[in-house]
Amino acid sequence: MSEQEPKAEIAADNPTAGEMPAKEAPSATAESAGETPAAEVAAAPAQAPSAEAEPSGAAETQAAEEAVEKKEPPVRYELLEATLRAGSIVDVKFKVPAAEYDRKTEEYYKELRQTVIIEGFRRGKAPLKLLQNRYHKEVEKDALDYLFGNCLEQIVKEKNYTVLRELDRQNSGVEKDQDITFSVSLEIQPRVEPQGYDRFDLTVDAHEINEALVEAEIEKLRRRHATFQKTETSPYAPGHGVVLDIRVTDESGEEVPNLKREGQFFAHPARSLPEEVERELRGKRAGDLLTVRVPFERKSEGGVITSSADIYHIKVCEVRREILPEFNDEFARDVAGMNTAQELRERIRKELEQSEEERVRDQALEKIFNQLIERNPFDVPETLREETYRHLVSEHARRLGRLGLRLEDLGDDPKEYALRTRQTAERMVRVLLLTNAIAAKEKIEASEADLERAIAKQAEREGRRPLAVRARLEKEKRLEAFKDDLKYELVNDFLLSRANISKQYVMPESKLVTPDGTPTAS
Repeated sequence: MSEQEPKAEIAADNPTAGEMPAKEAPSATAESAGETPAAEVAAAPAQAPSAEAEPSGAAETQAAEEAVEKKEPPVRYELLEATLRAGSIVDVKFKVPAAEYDRKTEEYYKELRQTVIIEGFRRGKAPLKLLQNRYHKEVEKDALDYLFGNCLEQIVKEKNYTVLRELDRQNSGVEKDQDITFSVSLEIQPRVEPQGYDRFDLTVDAHEINEALVEAEIEKLRRRHATFQKTETSPYAPGHGVVLDIRVTDESGEEVPNLKREGQFFAHPARSLPEEVERELRGKRAGDLLTVRVPFERKSEGGVITSSADIYHIKVCEVRREILPEFNDEFARDVAGMNTAQELRERIRKELEQSEEERVRDQALEKIFNQLIERNPFDVPETLREETYRHLVSEHARRLGRLGLRLEDLGDDPKEYALRTRQTAERMVRVLLLTNAIAAKEKIEASEADLERAIAKQAEREGRRPLAVRARLEKEKRLEAFKDDLKYELVNDFLLSRANISKQYVMPESKLVTPDGTPTAS
């Protein structure tokens, strides 16, 4: 799969980035970033304290609620600066006339007089001076928040910014008859004006689907349906299966519990066990014991190496001989529901050809986006990169968890893994932003006919009727997201139509297998 395809997963969790697809729009949280989320940039009108409220103004008054519901008039302001700098950060500075502040505070005090109850005064009769003395700080804060939010909302709309998060908000303070200056830094989604996608000259590796590859697939299919027969006399050799008891310790003798296995059958030990272990197994019979040292660095949480090897303590419980079924009409009926072996052979060839077409397409798209990224440099916002990075790490951990593994069990250096994954995340964001920009510029979107064709294709893959697939998407409220995803395929088709692709035929990585199920040279 090419790197542009993971968009569908990533985008699913992040609906907040404007032109970004519904699934690929990460946003930072206040808790994780220590900064104000983009959702708070266009703040609602400030709230004055209610009758029973503490002076903090925590509860909304009826007047404040009505103010939220009605459209507030725009606040007058003068934009002093809107400077874009590295990291898709724009520094915004603007000035608000003192009269706007006075007008808003006057409204708040009027609301307070009608809503708060102060001992010794009837509702609506408390002196203004008393209200100002008691609620001055709260009213000032609410008024400044309101002015800031109202003006910034106008600026964001006028400048057509897609705000990801707010940073470093400041104001000059309030002094009588003095204008108030606000400044804020915003991380925004970069404006990508796509260039250089009119022509691509590519050379891709192609594989000829010949009889040898078809035979290799048939051999793998036979091995997937092989049976294993216990043998009392034969030692383990490649092509046999084994039942093992395994206990693993580090060099200090500390057991590694997640690697412990009891009575587990390994159909293809060369695929499932470390190379050193499989090699030592050769020639061993049921009942044999062996200890194998496998180089492997284990580290503490602080990164200190605690062991440089895993010690495998193994008991061979059984050796089983692999028995392959004959490739004949009966096999074709039992395994694939086909009438004859020849029909199954033809289907295997067709599937190989389709797989090759998809592999060449993915390779071409990867090279196209490599060229697009070079031709369209822009800064990737930290918010989008880090959200995508966290998603990739989470998905990787989830997949490992299903296998009972952790990252450290793979022997991967955490720092190198983090760097590599962040690079992948950055590329994914670049590809998505470029794809969205091209779709917008070329007005590419999925039509109803495109949707019907995609649903029919999905139905064919699932072996269901198109109407049933559509009904399920509608029931799960995923039809619009499904249609939106088609845009990316349409953009890919559009880019491929502008590519001059030369195929360079090469020998494929061998699809043939040895008796133990591992690839071998063709």
